[in-house]
Amino acid sequence: MDGNYVRTSGTTEPNGATQRNGLELIASYFNRSGFEVDGFITLVDARFVNVADNGIPNAIEESAAVSIGQTLGDFKLGYKLKYIGSAPLVEDRSIKSDSVINSDLFVNYEVNNHLSLNFSIFNLFDRDNSDIQYAHDYFLAGNQAFGKTFHPALPRHVRVTANWLF
Repeated sequence: MDGNYVRTSGTTEPNGATQRNGLELIASYFNRSGFEVDGFITLVDARFVNVADNGIPNAIEESAAVSIGQTLGDFKLGYKLKYIGSAPLVEDRSIKSDSVINSDLFVNYEVNNHLSLNFSIFNLFDRDNSDIQYAHDYFLAGNQAFGKTFHPALPRHVRVTANWLF
């Protein structure tokens, strides 16, 4: 059983039975010189059973990511590319979410056994992505409409952190 989120009450209500078939491939490579690559790809066919309009809202159909890294002494450099495919936003699949592509870059420095410094750039290419998308009724200036709304992802931003292990 799946559930539908009910915005007006902030609850999830049970929905019909579903069938999900998919494939997930994961691969990693590490060598002695500190180079590493890892990634995954997923393909999913998710649908409600025994109904004509069988799309499951926000059930992502494909996703993938690859990351590369290199350790050089006390430094580690890395890059990650992520892809999240589209998903139906309504059961008849007439409205679908947009796919998302995002890249992040980071540098970590191990100062000593206790302290590490981290510098990260998220959304490296400053893409206009959405964190999540919905299809629902909304009201603007007294007019009711139905359509896609979204929560925008953060623009390019930098994060600097220090970690202390004790």
